[in-house]
Amino acid sequence: MGLDSRQYQRLTERLTGFAISRGLVRQDAEDCAQEAVLVLADKYPDKDEVEAVPLAFGIIRRKISEHRRRTPQGHGVLVTPIDDMQIEDPKTGPALSQRRDIQEAFYAALSELDSKCRRLLLLQLEGYSGDEIAVRLGFKTRNGVYIAITRCKKRFKTSYEALLAE
Repeated sequence: MGLDSRQYQRLTERLTGFAISRGLVRQDAEDCAQEAVLVLADKYPDKDEVEAVPLAFGIIRRKISEHRRRTPQGHGVLVTPIDDMQIEDPKTGPALSQRRDIQEAFYAALSELDSKCRRLLLLQLEGYSGDEIAVRLGFKTRNGVYIAITRCKKRFKTSYEALLAE
């Protein structure tokens, strides 16, 4: 049964597009796609197209992960030499006042939230699950926790953006 060369070619093109959509440059995406197709052809030669496509996408996901582990950070990115960079002193200059404005807006928006919202967000930031937060704060379900967190985040964002715009 298996795939013919035309089907392998189409699958390679689909996998390349998928890898590009996941942030790889074309050359690396093509390499990962070809590796995935080789694994598919070697280990699953009897699969037809209906069975092979989901397998191929599972393989390409692993190949992309392997590629990211193997590749040094910044590969494929234009790097500016440090001597050519314009670095300003963080203790002076416009960046300091801009950082202060952002920080003030952040804390002001945070202080505008009620205590329940602050506790919800803090527990989520500390890594508690929805079930654990529900038990701690008296919610009936974890879905109620997630709805409340979403509303709190929306209130915070609205307040923060309004304060930054001033």
